[in-house]
Amino acid sequence: MWPSGSRGFRLRPGRTAAQHLEIRRRDLEYCIEAGWLAPVSQVRRTVWSGGRGHRKVVEVPMYRVGDLDALKDIPGVDWEAVRATKPGRPSPLRAFAQLAPQRAAAVRAFVDELRERFGLPVWARFANLDNHWLID
Repeated sequence: MWPSGSRGFRLRPGRTAAQHLEIRRRDLEYCIEAGWLAPVSQVRRTVWSGGRGHRKVVEVPMYRVGDLDALKDIPGVDWEAVRATKPGRPSPLRAFAQLAPQRAAAVRAFVDELRERFGLPVWARFANLDNHWLID
């Protein structure tokens, strides 16, 4: 492992973990889903909404720099191709893991099915500060 106090023990949140690897946040999610990376801890952060004075507390996963650097040695991964992938394009890492559907996609599919099946005017909105979906 890494000597005590070394760079390998430093922690980074998910956003900067992706920046450390010079990949998109979505590509980091594939690494996590493939089982190559897991957070070593979580910290609580208060997030303020833009200009409205509302706040909520979120859990932020933290990753060791040494674990991030170890990803570069995984056989069969072309990291240059991963880094070259433009936003909106499929990741080469999809070959290693399938991401679970995001909650928003599942909620929207449910609302669409209600519209089609029952002919109802239905809408969904995410209440970010409460972390809930509102369906009407």
